[in-house]
Amino acid sequence: MDRTVRAVLVLTLCYLAFGAYAFGVFLQQPLVAGQSLTVQAALEPFAYVLAMLVGNLALLRAVLSQPARDRPLLDERPLFAAGAGLLLVVAFGAGLHTAGTLVEETFHSHSASNARADAFAYDVAYWLEEYLSHYMMMIPYVVALFLLVFLEVNREPRPITGGERAVVAGCGVVLGFCFAVGCVESAAVDLLVVPLNVLLLAKFCRSKQRYRLELWQAPFSAYWLIGTVTMVPLVLAFRLEAGWLTQPTDLGFGVAD
Repeated sequence: MDRTVRAVLVLTLCYLAFGAYAFGVFLQQPLVAGQSLTVQAALEPFAYVLAMLVGNLALLRAVLSQPARDRPLLDERPLFAAGAGLLLVVAFGAGLHTAGTLVEETFHSHSASNARADAFAYDVAYWLEEYLSHYMMMIPYVVALFLLVFLEVNREPRPITGGERAVVAGCGVVLGFCFAVGCVESAAVDLLVVPLNVLLLAKFCRSKQRYRLELWQAPFSAYWLIGTVTMVPLVLAFRLEAGWLTQPTDLGFGVAD
Protein backbone atom coordinates (compact mmCIF):
# COMPACT_ATOMS: atom_id res chain seq x y z
CA MET A 1 0.00 0.00 0.00
CA ASP A 2 1.21 3.52 -0.81
CA ARG A 3 2.73 5.15 2.26
CA THR A 4 0.47 8.20 2.11
CA VAL A 5 -2.63 6.04 1.67
CA ARG A 6 -1.58 4.04 4.73
CA ALA A 7 -1.08 7.28 6.69
CA VAL A 8 -4.53 8.48 5.58
CA LEU A 9 -6.00 5.26 6.96
CA VAL A 10 -4.12 5.70 10.27
CA LEU A 11 -5.31 9.32 10.57
CA THR A 12 -8.91 8.26 9.91
CA LEU A 13 -8.73 5.60 12.64
CA CYS A 14 -7.33 8.27 14.96
CA TYR A 15 -10.27 10.55 14.16
CA LEU A 16 -12.68 7.74 15.02
CA ALA A 17 -10.89 7.03 18.31
CA PHE A 18 -10.81 10.77 19.03
CA GLY A 19 -14.55 11.02 18.39
CA ALA A 20 -15.42 7.97 20.48
CA TYR A 21 -13.62 9.33 23.53
CA ALA A 22 -14.88 12.91 23.07
CA PHE A 23 -18.49 11.92 22.71
CA GLY A 24 -18.24 9.48 25.57
CA VAL A 25 -17.71 12.59 27.71
CA PHE A 26 -20.09 14.77 25.71
CA LEU A 27 -22.95 12.25 25.90
CA GLN A 28 -22.36 11.56 29.61
CA GLN A 29 -21.14 7.99 29.11
CA PRO A 30 -18.41 7.13 31.67
CA LEU A 31 -15.82 4.51 30.82
CA VAL A 32 -16.78 2.76 34.05
CA ALA A 33 -20.54 2.56 34.54
CA GLY A 34 -21.79 4.49 37.52
CA GLN A 35 -18.54 6.38 38.06
CA SER A 36 -17.90 10.12 37.83
CA LEU A 37 -16.91 11.65 34.50
CA THR A 38 -14.49 14.05 36.21
CA VAL A 39 -11.35 11.97 35.69
CA GLN A 40 -12.46 11.00 32.21
CA ALA A 41 -12.94 14.65 31.27
CA ALA A 42 -9.57 15.59 32.80
CA LEU A 43 -7.84 12.90 30.73
CA GLU A 44 -9.68 13.96 27.58
CA PRO A 45 -6.91 16.24 26.22
CA PHE A 46 -4.31 13.49 26.65
CA ALA A 47 -6.48 11.18 24.54
CA TYR A 48 -6.75 13.93 21.92
CA VAL A 49 -3.03 14.61 21.85
CA LEU A 50 -2.16 10.92 21.56
CA ALA A 51 -4.64 10.24 18.76
CA MET A 52 -4.00 13.40 16.77
CA LEU A 53 -0.21 13.30 17.13
CA VAL A 54 -0.06 9.72 15.89
CA GLY A 55 -2.31 10.35 12.90
CA ASN A 56 -1.01 13.74 11.81
CA LEU A 57 2.66 12.92 12.28
CA ALA A 58 2.24 9.73 10.26
CA LEU A 59 0.64 11.77 7.50
CA LEU A 60 3.26 14.52 7.57
CA ARG A 61 6.10 12.00 7.42
CA ALA A 62 4.42 10.16 4.54
CA VAL A 63 3.97 13.33 2.49
CA LEU A 64 7.46 14.64 3.14
CA SER A 65 9.02 11.26 2.33
CA GLN A 66 7.97 11.64 -1.28
CA PRO A 67 10.68 13.05 -3.59
CA ALA A 68 10.32 16.72 -4.47
CA ARG A 69 9.70 17.75 -8.06
CA ASP A 70 12.74 18.54 -10.16
CA ARG A 71 11.13 21.93 -10.76
CA PRO A 72 9.20 22.82 -7.57
CA LEU A 73 5.84 24.51 -8.07
CA LEU A 74 6.30 26.73 -5.02
CA ASP A 75 8.65 27.66 -2.18
CA GLU A 76 7.90 25.40 0.78
CA ARG A 77 9.60 27.49 3.46
CA PRO A 78 6.66 29.87 3.98
CA LEU A 79 4.36 26.84 4.24
CA PHE A 80 6.44 25.33 7.05
CA ALA A 81 6.59 28.67 8.90
CA ALA A 82 2.83 29.22 8.57
CA GLY A 83 2.09 25.64 9.56
CA ALA A 84 4.21 25.91 12.71
CA GLY A 85 2.41 29.11 13.70
CA LEU A 86 -1.01 27.56 13.12
CA LEU A 87 -0.15 24.49 15.21
CA LEU A 88 0.97 26.75 18.08
CA VAL A 89 -2.46 28.40 18.01
CA VAL A 90 -4.11 24.95 17.99
CA ALA A 91 -2.00 23.91 20.99
CA PHE A 92 -2.92 27.08 22.90
CA GLY A 93 -6.58 26.46 22.13
CA ALA A 94 -6.27 22.90 23.42
CA GLY A 95 -4.79 24.29 26.64
CA LEU A 96 -7.72 26.68 27.07
CA HIS A 97 -10.13 23.83 26.43
CA THR A 98 -8.51 21.74 29.15
CA ALA A 99 -8.41 24.59 31.66
CA GLY A 100 -12.01 25.55 30.98
CA THR A 101 -13.20 21.98 31.31
CA LEU A 102 -11.45 21.50 34.64
CA VAL A 103 -12.92 24.73 36.05
CA GLU A 104 -16.36 23.59 34.92
CA GLU A 105 -15.73 20.32 36.72
CA THR A 106 -15.30 22.16 40.02
CA PHE A 107 -18.98 23.12 39.68
CA HIS A 108 -20.08 19.67 38.47
CA SER A 109 -17.98 17.15 40.36
CA HIS A 110 -20.67 14.52 39.81
CA SER A 111 -20.32 14.56 36.01
CA ALA A 112 -19.12 16.51 32.99
CA SER A 113 -22.59 18.03 32.76
CA ASN A 114 -23.34 20.79 30.28
CA ALA A 115 -25.92 22.29 32.64
CA ARG A 116 -25.00 25.91 33.36
CA ALA A 117 -23.95 26.98 36.85
CA ASP A 118 -24.90 30.37 38.22
CA ALA A 119 -21.40 31.75 38.83
CA PHE A 120 -19.15 34.25 37.05
CA ALA A 121 -16.14 31.91 37.15
CA TYR A 122 -18.21 29.21 35.48
CA ASP A 123 -19.38 31.62 32.77
CA VAL A 124 -15.77 32.61 31.97
CA ALA A 125 -14.62 28.98 31.91
CA TYR A 126 -17.59 28.01 29.74
CA TRP A 127 -16.82 30.77 27.22
CA LEU A 128 -13.15 29.76 27.06
CA GLU A 129 -13.92 26.06 26.72
CA GLU A 130 -16.99 26.16 24.48
CA TYR A 131 -16.20 29.13 22.26
CA LEU A 132 -12.66 30.54 22.15
CA SER A 133 -10.82 27.21 22.46
CA HIS A 134 -12.87 25.53 19.74
CA TYR A 135 -12.32 28.43 17.37
CA MET A 136 -8.60 28.43 18.10
CA MET A 137 -8.37 24.70 17.45
CA MET A 138 -10.66 24.12 14.49
CA ILE A 139 -9.93 27.07 12.21
CA PRO A 140 -6.09 26.90 12.30
CA TYR A 141 -6.21 23.11 11.92
CA VAL A 142 -8.37 23.37 8.80
CA VAL A 143 -5.87 25.80 7.27
CA ALA A 144 -2.89 23.63 8.34
CA LEU A 145 -4.37 20.64 6.50
CA PHE A 146 -4.74 22.79 3.41
CA LEU A 147 -1.06 23.77 3.62
CA LEU A 148 -0.22 20.07 3.70
CA VAL A 149 -2.11 19.70 0.43
CA PHE A 150 0.31 22.17 -1.17
CA LEU A 151 3.29 20.35 0.30
CA GLU A 152 2.03 17.20 -1.39
CA VAL A 153 1.41 18.75 -4.80
CA ASN A 154 4.97 20.09 -4.64
CA ARG A 155 6.12 16.44 -4.63
CA GLU A 156 6.48 14.14 -7.61
CA PRO A 157 3.05 12.71 -8.54
CA ARG A 158 2.64 8.95 -8.36
CA PRO A 159 -0.31 6.76 -9.34
CA ILE A 160 -2.20 4.64 -6.82
CA THR A 161 -4.23 1.48 -7.44
CA GLY A 162 -8.00 1.21 -7.61
CA GLY A 163 -8.13 -0.39 -4.16
CA GLU A 164 -6.07 2.44 -2.71
CA ARG A 165 -8.41 4.95 -4.32
CA ALA A 166 -11.33 3.21 -2.61
CA VAL A 167 -9.54 3.47 0.76
CA VAL A 168 -8.84 7.18 0.22
CA ALA A 169 -12.43 7.86 -0.85
CA GLY A 170 -13.93 5.98 2.11
CA CYS A 171 -11.60 7.69 4.57
CA GLY A 172 -12.43 11.05 2.99
CA VAL A 173 -16.14 10.53 3.67
CA VAL A 174 -15.33 9.65 7.29
CA LEU A 175 -13.19 12.80 7.56
CA GLY A 176 -16.06 14.92 6.24
CA PHE A 177 -18.51 13.40 8.71
CA CYS A 178 -16.11 13.85 11.66
CA PHE A 179 -15.43 17.45 10.72
CA ALA A 180 -19.14 18.18 10.31
CA VAL A 181 -19.97 16.77 13.76
CA GLY A 182 -16.99 18.52 15.34
CA CYS A 183 -17.89 21.86 13.83
CA VAL A 184 -21.58 21.95 14.77
CA GLU A 185 -20.68 20.81 18.29
CA SER A 186 -18.07 23.55 18.62
CA ALA A 187 -20.14 26.66 19.30
CA ALA A 188 -21.22 27.10 15.68
CA VAL A 189 -17.61 27.32 14.48
CA ASP A 190 -18.94 25.86 11.24
CA LEU A 191 -20.32 29.30 10.36
CA LEU A 192 -16.67 30.29 9.80
CA VAL A 193 -15.24 26.92 8.73
CA VAL A 194 -17.74 26.32 5.91
CA PRO A 195 -17.07 29.63 4.08
CA LEU A 196 -13.35 29.13 4.73
CA ASN A 197 -13.48 25.66 3.22
CA VAL A 198 -15.38 26.94 0.20
CA LEU A 199 -12.61 29.50 -0.39
CA LEU A 200 -9.93 26.83 0.06
CA LEU A 201 -11.74 24.54 -2.38
CA ALA A 202 -11.85 27.33 -4.96
CA LYS A 203 -8.14 28.01 -4.47
CA PHE A 204 -7.33 24.32 -4.79
CA CYS A 205 -9.34 24.01 -7.99
CA ARG A 206 -7.53 27.01 -9.50
CA SER A 207 -4.17 25.55 -8.50
CA LYS A 208 -5.14 22.15 -9.91
CA GLN A 209 -5.96 23.74 -13.24
CA ARG A 210 -2.90 25.99 -13.22
CA TYR A 211 -0.42 23.20 -12.43
CA ARG A 212 -2.34 20.52 -14.38
CA LEU A 213 -2.55 18.26 -11.38
CA GLU A 214 -4.01 14.76 -11.52
CA LEU A 215 -6.01 14.30 -8.31
CA TRP A 216 -5.45 10.57 -7.83
CA GLN A 217 -1.69 11.07 -8.09
CA ALA A 218 -1.82 12.99 -4.79
CA PRO A 219 -3.63 10.73 -2.26
CA PHE A 220 -3.80 13.17 0.65
CA SER A 221 -5.11 15.94 -1.61
CA ALA A 222 -7.85 13.58 -2.81
CA TYR A 223 -8.63 12.66 0.80
CA TRP A 224 -8.81 16.33 1.81
CA LEU A 225 -10.99 17.22 -1.18
CA ILE A 226 -13.48 14.39 -0.59
CA GLY A 227 -13.64 15.17 3.13
CA THR A 228 -14.21 18.87 2.55
CA VAL A 229 -16.85 18.32 -0.13
CA THR A 230 -18.61 15.87 2.22
CA MET A 231 -18.43 18.14 5.25
CA VAL A 232 -19.94 21.29 3.71
CA PRO A 233 -23.38 19.90 2.69
CA LEU A 234 -23.70 17.94 5.95
CA VAL A 235 -23.20 21.11 7.99
CA LEU A 236 -25.55 23.11 5.78
CA ALA A 237 -28.21 20.40 6.11
CA PHE A 238 -27.92 20.53 9.91
CA ARG A 239 -28.12 24.32 9.96
CA LEU A 240 -31.15 24.44 7.68
CA GLU A 241 -32.90 21.84 9.84
CA ALA A 242 -31.86 22.95 13.34
CA GLY A 243 -31.09 26.67 12.99
CA TRP A 244 -28.00 28.77 12.34
CA LEU A 245 -26.87 29.10 15.96
CA THR A 246 -28.22 25.84 17.38
CA GLN A 247 -25.80 23.51 19.16
CA PRO A 248 -26.41 19.84 20.00
CA THR A 249 -26.83 20.77 23.67
CA ASP A 250 -29.77 22.97 22.67
CA LEU A 251 -31.40 19.84 21.27
CA GLY A 252 -30.83 17.90 24.49
CA PHE A 253 -27.67 16.01 23.52
CA GLY A 254 -24.95 15.86 26.15
CA VAL A 255 -27.06 17.42 28.93
CA ALA A 256 -27.19 15.44 32.13
CA ASP A 257 -30.60 14.61 33.54
